[in-house]
Amino acid sequence: MNTLDQLADRVCLVYVRPLTWDIRVTSSLELNYTMENIFAHYGIDWFAMALSLYGAYLLGDKKKIGFVIFAISNIVWVVLGAFFMSSYGMAIGNFLFLLINVRGFIEWNKQDFEAESGALKIE
Repeated sequence: MNTLDQLADRVCLVYVRPLTWDIRVTSSLELNYTMENIFAHYGIDWFAMALSLYGAYLLGDKKKIGFVIFAISNIVWVVLGAFFMSSYGMAIGNFLFLLINVRGFIEWNKQDFEAESGALKIE
């Protein structure tokens, strides 16, 4: 290990936590460990989070495809929770969200079908 590496290991960072205004001193090694953990699940968790947000955005714009995007994100969260994170609560919760999304998609299609068939009736 050269001198520059030894110096980098001893560098301390000071930062302030915004909610409590506590000052915390941490080493650069701790910061490296935190940065490595950001991609602990190979970015799959970030992908699922992005899908969830995009699904919510689409549903906010009243687009039916939002249910499908949400359902895909729920499947990814179930797999992550059950097999990668051993968080069965997260897996079960997202499975239930998946069922709710499927129900919402079916209800939306049912309303569209009823509206279309009502418009086709000639009385």
